[in-house]
Amino acid sequence: ALSRLENSAFPRIVDTVEEGCYRYLIMDWIEGESLEKRLKREGALEAGEAVRIALAICRALEALHAMQPPLLYLDCKPSNIMTDGEGKLWLVDFGSAVENREQQADPIAASPGYAAPELLFAKGGGRCADVRSDVFGLGRTLYALLSGRNLLRPSDAACSLNDCSTKADEELSGIVERCMQTDPKKRYQTV
Repeated sequence: ALSRLENSAFPRIVDTVEEGCYRYLIMDWIEGESLEKRLKREGALEAGEAVRIALAICRALEALHAMQPPLLYLDCKPSNIMTDGEGKLWLVDFGSAVENREQQADPIAASPGYAAPELLFAKGGGRCADVRSDVFGLGRTLYALLSGRNLLRPSDAACSLNDCSTKADEELSGIVERCMQTDPKKRYQTV
């Protein structure tokens, strides 16, 4: 699926290597810094910068979701988003990505603090994912960018954006909160 991408927000696959039951993807090296490292160094981003980043992520996720079958990224978080020396954004680490061949896909993995609840567990015992799972990850990423908080700590992850960030106005906070709804039906239905 990655080799079919023609969007400049993703590293190119240079080669694939198979050794026994293992398959390795050799991809472009992105010289830059992850948003996670930037957050650790600078703290919360200004709203305008966070929105610029979120819009770039939306365009990248939209390209994945437009593929046939749609590709779900399922690991949107600051450590998987890099900026290069020119400020261009790159989505990296497609280890959790799955093709959405049916109404809902079976996720492979989930990142604590950023994964949608349905990636961790679902009613009836089975885990599931669809494009709204990426909307949740986008919301959590934007939350981290605006709050500067470490979402791996439960106390940081549970705080309302209005209560823990002076960077976001009420409208932006409402957008982030809607993306992070535990019920997928209450989230935005597409990026």
